[in-house]
Amino acid sequence: MKDDWKVYTKPAKTFSLWKIFFLFILLLVLAGGGIYLYWDRTPPVLSAEDQKIEYGKVLSISDIVKASDDRSKDVSLTITSITPQGAVIQEDALSVSFPEPGSYTVTVSGRDDFKNESTVSFLVEVVDSVAPEFTYTADSYTVAYGQEISLVNSDTAATDYVPTEQSDTESSDSQSKASDTSGSQSSVSEMNRIVVTASDEMSESISLSIISVKPLQQQNADSYTLKDGKVTFHKLGSYQLELQAEDAGANVATTTVTVKVVDKTPPEFTKTEENYELAYGKKIQVIQTDVAKDTTNLIYVTAKDDLSNLTLDITSATPKEGQSEDSCTIEDGSLILHTIGKYEVTIRATDEAGNEASQAVTVTAVDKTAPSLDGVQESVTLSDQDTSYDWAEGVSASDEIDGDLTDSIKIDSDSVSYGESGSYTVTYSVTDAAGNKTKEVLPVRIKDSTPPELSVPDSFTMTVGDEEPDYMEGVTATDSSGDDVRVSVDSTEVDSMTAGSYTIYYTAKDKSGNSSTAESTVIVEEDPYLLFQ
Repeated sequence: MKDDWKVYTKPAKTFSLWKIFFLFILLLVLAGGGIYLYWDRTPPVLSAEDQKIEYGKVLSISDIVKASDDRSKDVSLTITSITPQGAVIQEDALSVSFPEPGSYTVTVSGRDDFKNESTVSFLVEVVDSVAPEFTYTADSYTVAYGQEISLVNSDTAATDYVPTEQSDTESSDSQSKASDTSGSQSSVSEMNRIVVTASDEMSESISLSIISVKPLQQQNADSYTLKDGKVTFHKLGSYQLELQAEDAGANVATTTVTVKVVDKTPPEFTKTEENYELAYGKKIQVIQTDVAKDTTNLIYVTAKDDLSNLTLDITSATPKEGQSEDSCTIEDGSLILHTIGKYEVTIRATDEAGNEASQAVTVTAVDKTAPSLDGVQESVTLSDQDTSYDWAEGVSASDEIDGDLTDSIKIDSDSVSYGESGSYTVTYSVTDAAGNKTKEVLPVRIKDSTPPELSVPDSFTMTVGDEEPDYMEGVTATDSSGDDVRVSVDSTEVDSMTAGSYTIYYTAKDKSGNSSTAESTVIVEEDPYLLFQ
């Protein structure tokens, strides 16, 4: 019986352990199934509508994204991405600011208590509807004719820009100068801008342009060219400009300003010669012409200006071949070169507005002064009885460079025919070493001094009471010149009513004033019929 009891108790002990094990397993299975049945595996539901906000404002995600979950009361929202990049997420991770207007895609994720996640994306349109503002423009601007005028935005323009107008004296002294934004003198290139101040609360990028031009005087549409927001003026005068400022959001503001267009364009030399050979010792001037001429004292150039006439003068001369500084003199815009050689000469063109242009040319001073002839008479009169004449007597020649040239005088008297009355010329000439020549012509007259030959009848016979005879009958007169001779007769002594013997007088005179005389007798006889009564 004792052994049976041992066998019985051993199986009973084994059964109890297995039971406990299976019960434990059963409890675990039942507990796990319950937990599984309770756990939330559904992500939250997120929704958001597209947004449109003003540039510069902060977007709050919590006000836009709606989240719901069937188990969790709270859903945690987080911004996961924004495209394009550049947006700034605030410290709370639920707010965002945008760098500039534009379209942005914002993605937000939501997580419930059971760490289930979902995402939602929406479009944010950032807009700028605030127009820029012109905070400063000057009362008037002075700009250059012929320059392309543009707008310049300057933050300091309101305090720095002082528009000024130069007086005639200032304009002449400063030439092509203008007032810059600080009121100081600047070059004409700085007169091609209109400085304003335009600002925008939302945008740093502001585009400035000129959108219209209104002439205020007698100019017309041809007086200017408006292109790509810039203007070029083709006529002087005053104009009203409409200016526009446009920000990145295409918002615009406009204003008007007045500009005065002045001539600040210098003249232009279009043609000069490489070298001018001019006379030393002469007053040299600058002349404008299209056709160069051979001259001793003129510098021919071509210069132009679109608006006015030009004044040309000489401002400086520099010796180039070792001449002394006093070898040239400038006075009243004219030049005198006292020494032969090369010089660099600066010529200047000035328009009526005082704008200047200068040009350097080379001038070679050469001897272009002809020698002088002294002692040549104004005229010489000879007799046809003369057979020679000393044409060189009292005549001399001299030259500033070569000195006495009397022995070099050439006298041409070949045309003079001695003994033959008439008009002739004698030519005097002298040439210096530089080839300059002087010539003078002496008028010569050979006077006819031979009286004409006169032949008259010995006598004339007439009867008392008869008409006087023709006293020119039988009279002849000739002259060696072959010219006609004028003959006159004086018969005042003849008394045709009284018998007697009378003398008449003849005079023959040629063109030279030479004269011959002759006499003839007039016999007045008694009437025979009366004698027998």
